[in-house]
Amino acid sequence: MKQQIHVPARSGRVFEVHAGDEIRLTDMQGKQVCDLWAFCPENLEEFVSASHTRVACGRVILHHGDALVSNLRRPLLTLAAGVEGHDTLQPCCDPERYRLDYGIAEPHANCRENLYGVMQPYGLSYALVPDPINVFQRVQVTPDGRFENAEPTTVAGDSVTLRAEVDLIVGVSACPQDQNPCNGFNPTDIGIEVL
Repeated sequence: MKQQIHVPARSGRVFEVHAGDEIRLTDMQGKQVCDLWAFCPENLEEFVSASHTRVACGRVILHHGDALVSNLRRPLLTLAAGVEGHDTLQPCCDPERYRLDYGIAEPHANCRENLYGVMQPYGLSYALVPDPINVFQRVQVTPDGRFENAEPTTVAGDSVTLRAEVDLIVGVSACPQDQNPCNGFNPTDIGIEVL
């Protein structure tokens, strides 16, 4: 193991990986979403794109073997093993989500600010925080095209392994969302191993 990282509930972390490294994300207590981003070190304007990944995979929920592609359509990560069914539809939570959708005016931990904070050494601007890949998130698409957050089915110790296809800067957030069922209304920790 090259690296082990603990991501406390409601917080974010960033780390670097090399081509061929594997990243194992573990839901430590169950029912916890992990927002995932990956950027190319030589150019932060190339990053894993949820929308381009949906097109490349031909679906909105990720499965084994799916490539997570960049906004330039280059494979950056591959879903190699573990739990399947990760969401590509939802943007990360942010202060506006809590204010507009839930009436919370005071500061609330959120994935957008988590990523922005940990990416400061790399110079990522707040305006350029992209949509994440929502690992472990369960989103149901209804027959009329609406989508709804559902409680995750993951249990403590469930994990997913991603293989880096190129050198990357990877950001994660143990999602702080506690106003809908996407984390079972109880945000908890995420464990990371770089193998």
